[in-house]
Amino acid sequence: SYEDDPEVLERLFTDFPITGKKYAISTMYSEIIGQVSSSLKGLGTFAFYASLVFAVFAFILLVNFIVTSIYDNKKTIGILRALGTRKKDVFKIFLCEGFFIGIFALILTFAALFFFMNWLNAYITEYLFFEVTFILFPIKARLLLILSVIVSILLASFLTSFKISKMKPVDAINNK
Repeated sequence: SYEDDPEVLERLFTDFPITGKKYAISTMYSEIIGQVSSSLKGLGTFAFYASLVFAVFAFILLVNFIVTSIYDNKKTIGILRALGTRKKDVFKIFLCEGFFIGIFALILTFAALFFFMNWLNAYITEYLFFEVTFILFPIKARLLLILSVIVSILLASFLTSFKISKMKPVDAINNK
C-alpha cells in the first residue's frame, strides 16, 4: 500500500515496528534505520564500558585533586585550628573548594558531551538524508553524573579534612 499522510504513516510505524513482529513496514528509510540501529547497539555497548572506565578515572582524579589540595594546606589548617577554628569550619572551607572544582568539571563535561553528541548525530543524519537523533543524554544520566560528583566531593573533603583536623594544631603546622 502507498500512504502520504504523515499521521497515518506515524500510526503505521507505531503499530508495526521495523523488526520483531509478524507484520513489518519495509521502506528504504526503515531498512536504513534498522541497519543504523543495529550498528549503534554495538557502539552503545562499547560506549557504556568506555564511559564507565572514564567515570572511574575522573572520580580518581577528582578525589586525588581534593586530597592533595587539603594535604598541601595542612599547615594552614594547623594555623586555623590554633587560632580556634572549629573542625566543622575547616571542613566547610575545603568543601567549598571541592564544589567549585566539581561545578567547573561538570560544566566542561556537559559542554563536551553536548558538542560531541550533536556532531555525531549530524554525522549519522548526513548519511540518512533526513533528521534523526540517535544519541541522547537522558535526564537520568545527567542526574547520576551530578550525584556522583557531589558524593565524591563530599567523601574526599570530609575524610581528608577530618583526618587533618583531628591532629593537634602544632603537629599540623610542623607537617608531622
